[in-house]
Amino acid sequence: MRIQQILCSGTMQQVAPVVPKTLSKYNTIGEDIESLFNYYILRKRGKIEIKPVGLGIIPSTACNASCSFCAYKFFKGRREFMPLNIFKKAVDDYIKIGGKSIGLTPTLGEVLMDPGFFDKVKYLKRKGLSCSLFTNAILLKKNDNISKLAESGIDNLHFDFGDVFPEYSAKVFGISDSAAKDQLDGILEFLGEIDRRKIKMNVVLEFRPMRPVREIMKDMKKTAFWKFYKKGICTILFLQTYDNWGGQIKKGNLLGIQELKRVPKVKIYPCQGLLMLSVLPDGDVRLCGCRVLETFKDDLVIGNITKDSLGKICKGKRWREIIDDFQNGKRPKVCDNCSFYRPLIS
Repeated sequence: MRIQQILCSGTMQQVAPVVPKTLSKYNTIGEDIESLFNYYILRKRGKIEIKPVGLGIIPSTACNASCSFCAYKFFKGRREFMPLNIFKKAVDDYIKIGGKSIGLTPTLGEVLMDPGFFDKVKYLKRKGLSCSLFTNAILLKKNDNISKLAESGIDNLHFDFGDVFPEYSAKVFGISDSAAKDQLDGILEFLGEIDRRKIKMNVVLEFRPMRPVREIMKDMKKTAFWKFYKKGICTILFLQTYDNWGGQIKKGNLLGIQELKRVPKVKIYPCQGLLMLSVLPDGDVRLCGCRVLETFKDDLVIGNITKDSLGKICKGKRWREIIDDFQNGKRPKVCDNCSFYRPLIS
């Protein structure tokens, strides 16, 4: 695992991008082997212990992009924002069961579209929790979002974008050239803001490129992005291979160098995502905040925090049924063709 981390590191992505790309595309072969091992060896130790290994709160199911690699274009659910009272209930309940960190990245959606987003972050930080999020940064220059984000206390902030040139980012994110220019300008202004004010924050530039990584790196050195990177204000990652969102994303959806991951052939041991909880805007508690098939209202919903506490939901029988059914060959529909499968580590 340590060797794989080194081979897929940000430095390796820049120096020899074909290495992490190939490993990412075919690492599901290892998942097949691990699934077999876990099923035939680890399951003999008894039932899997069920407890949340993380919580994601989804403040928004509305998005302002149509990315080549994302299934938002197929989403048939409601576009909505989480009310503050439901958010507070989710945070308070999670603290009661020992939670210390929360992810605020929507499965499908953009956090900065939520008009009450920063009120939610303030509450979470006031409660002493750490948090992380991804944003496409398209709205950074609106509503004083740069200052609000800089002052938010968010621990890990990831900016998703396609390229240092707006015309390429526009294609990847399905937005206008002007919106892509605002995206890049907003990120640069934000980096300048935290640099000037000496604000400590883990900021990652998450490229979703259609051009070869080496071309982008060469062009980046001519921009202000490189200055902030060399000063240690941000780190850089490139994602070149993508999962298929349960079979929704096809090769034809992707652009340029983007490729699909190999789909695992063996799924006989429950996925790690089934121990991750997500809370939807209406209070529904759903397993796996990673992927959906057109709607969140599926067979992974195990309760609603407006009706029961998160602690009670976690002890309910529905969660155990889903885990046991998976081991007995009855997988949730969204899991059948998903290439994001990762067998549980017992």
